[in-house]
Amino acid sequence: MKTKAKKLIIRTKREIFNDIKANHPSIFNGDGLDFNDLREYVIGDDSRFLDHITSAKKQKPYVRVFKEEKELNIVTISLFGGSMIFGTKVQKSTLLAQIISIIGVSALSYQDRFSAGIFTDKMHHFIKPSKKLFFVQKAIEDILSFEPLGKKIKSENLENEIKKYVKKKSIIFLIGDFYEYIDLKKLNTIHEIIVLIVRDRFEEELSPIDFINFTDATTLKSIDAKIDKNFIKKYKKKVELDVHKLYTMLKKDRVKFAKIYTDENPIKKLRKLFMSKR
Repeated sequence: MKTKAKKLIIRTKREIFNDIKANHPSIFNGDGLDFNDLREYVIGDDSRFLDHITSAKKQKPYVRVFKEEKELNIVTISLFGGSMIFGTKVQKSTLLAQIISIIGVSALSYQDRFSAGIFTDKMHHFIKPSKKLFFVQKAIEDILSFEPLGKKIKSENLENEIKKYVKKKSIIFLIGDFYEYIDLKKLNTIHEIIVLIVRDRFEEELSPIDFINFTDATTLKSIDAKIDKNFIKKYKKKVELDVHKLYTMLKKDRVKFAKIYTDENPIKKLRKLFMSKR
């Protein structure tokens, strides 16, 4: 795992530093703020900074006031259920490791703090904020060696787990396949949440197959199925509805997001997302 992680970091460095030579500014564009005080809401304030507890007590809206902080806190949380081992060309977990490498190396190249964790029903292998490349490598090794079979994401535990481990205002990347929507509205008032949806094209664009055996990676139950044109039509409609619902909810919660497929170069998709944040 160490050799794979080192190779991935070396490849990422080449791509990231080529971007820097091309005069691209930092890919992270967070607020760079730390909590300082509370004051009454005035028109034009960012609603993400509303303090709901104080507002309820005072019976009028209050916002959190922040002081400037040069360094950003960059956090990756991998939502690692059983379905993440699927992939037709490469596994989604491999793509996940590539994404963490890009985010980690980018953070360190601009002297930001990087931390990472794996979430299922609870947090695993959480790495505390650091500016050392060793910990980016450790985060990648944790992903490549993690066994997700039989594990299911318990989204109701996510907010409390993040509160337990992430103490300062951060840019938090939630990375997973997001087949179940997670309510991020409250978290996005505390941190800047960015969702990266990792998918394999086969999951959304089925091809006709006379016979196939499916094993659910979370329950480990198997079924035999035939994928014909009629099945594909119904499946495609369901996928489109699910994706539309997911995107609608993310936009409603004012969460930035991008979808990255296993056959894509993740750095290009991430660059596009980060550039749109300015």
